[in-house]
Amino acid sequence: MIKESKTELHPLYDVIVPEVLTEAEGGKPGLVVALDNANSGLSVGRFQMDLSQRHDLADELADLARKGGWAEPADIGLIDRRTRDLLPEERRRAEALVRRSIQRGDGALALARAEHLKLLQLRAAVLRLRGEAPRFAAAFLGGLRGQLALACHLHQFGTGSTAKLATFLYGVAVRF
Repeated sequence: MIKESKTELHPLYDVIVPEVLTEAEGGKPGLVVALDNANSGLSVGRFQMDLSQRHDLADELADLARKGGWAEPADIGLIDRRTRDLLPEERRRAEALVRRSIQRGDGALALARAEHLKLLQLRAAVLRLRGEAPRFAAAFLGGLRGQLALACHLHQFGTGSTAKLATFLYGVAVRF
């Protein structure tokens, strides 16, 4: 049996998390999806990252299109908006622009960097929550299953505000 400290993750965590997120999200490299959802924008890549939430990636893709001169200025402004706020034709144009952006070498590299950053943010948050959790949660958070559950939750709801999740790990009922 592997003895783990609260400052380490399961040895398979880094290998499995990208696969779990890809499978859970139905993503794949270069995939762009525009869903009718009140809180979502265009979703891209293996982890289906939401461009209305990931302004860093949306801005980088917009800059590539702007500098390359191959996109209409009006379309560039659409890529980080929520899909419910777009007309059907705007949604199609935004989706095509993002797809074209990430099919290019520099756009694919931007997406790969954003995905890598996402994994680093998830890892740091899982480690932080594990380190702060009470003793009775140690078995769950010390195992791969618990760490994957945390990573999936954080991927869905963000790594910025984890106070409710930390409270939940202390056994207190919370509403997410």
